[in-house]
Amino acid sequence: MFGNSFSPCLRVQPTANAPGAYPINFFLLNPFVIGGVGNGRMNFVDDTGWHSYNGLQVQFRQRFTHGINWNANYTWSHSFTNLPADNANQGVDFLTLRNTDLDKRPSQFDIRHVIQTYGTYDLPVGRGRMFNIDNKYIDGVIGGWTVGSVFIFSTGQPLQLTGGFQTVNNSNSTGATGVVLAPGVTLDQIQQMFNAPLIRLTGRPAGTTTDIQRLAVDPKLVGSDFRANPAFILPNKTPGSFGQQLFIRDKNTFQWDMSIMKHFKILESTQLDLFAGLTNLLNHPRWAYGDTTGTPPGSLNVTSTSFGVINGPTGSRSINLRATLSF
Repeated sequence: MFGNSFSPCLRVQPTANAPGAYPINFFLLNPFVIGGVGNGRMNFVDDTGWHSYNGLQVQFRQRFTHGINWNANYTWSHSFTNLPADNANQGVDFLTLRNTDLDKRPSQFDIRHVIQTYGTYDLPVGRGRMFNIDNKYIDGVIGGWTVGSVFIFSTGQPLQLTGGFQTVNNSNSTGATGVVLAPGVTLDQIQQMFNAPLIRLTGRPAGTTTDIQRLAVDPKLVGSDFRANPAFILPNKTPGSFGQQLFIRDKNTFQWDMSIMKHFKILESTQLDLFAGLTNLLNHPRWAYGDTTGTPPGSLNVTSTSFGVINGPTGSRSINLRATLSF
């Protein structure tokens, strides 16, 4: 818009300011930025990201009595955002600057239900307890033990279904390339198919799967090419359209941790504490859609040939043994 006498432009590209029908930056914010970060565009960072959280919290607390100290709480929550990112700079593009309201979505941390219980219980065996033991040697072995427990259950995080085609703004960084449900299919039906039991993978080319991978959706949801079955869900391929911005829920998770501890009084000023802790007591595996590093993060691409596949479980039992001598 400076015309052909703007000297800085002439030094960069002598022919850039040749007269024409339009100003030089009619199509590009900065036509002299070529390649590199932004691929010819100038990035603009602002603070228009927002988060909204609503929750209900209920807690029961049992004060120490009869050797029991216990807490239990429940949280129901709903979290929205226009910023589907979890990275260092929290940066992401809008679907379109013409209507930023389209970016309202469940946040990546929208966990609807969480139940936690935790506490300790002094076993009623030992000196001064319900089943009193006067013999110091017997009491030293079987008396005075305390057990602890932590149990946590939570529902799954949201996962966006994306189509993988750049139908808007040459970018799918915010899931702009949505999906299209087949006629008569509802999102609840898709969610039910994602709640199906895990099964071993069959019929796939040799070398494309491992023994620990599982199909985590109803087999009917996967087509013959191992992508999402178009009879239920399809990628959006219509140029200029966003498709449907749909979210399903990951698998629920729970974990139970236990501990046991005992205090020994050796001398008046010397004592020994023993502790054993078990994380994930039941060795319960966590099967979740860990391979959700697509675009945007936390999404599942319906055109992927591993659609509905979980790459393996996470979480294993760990044991922590500790002895502390104080003097």
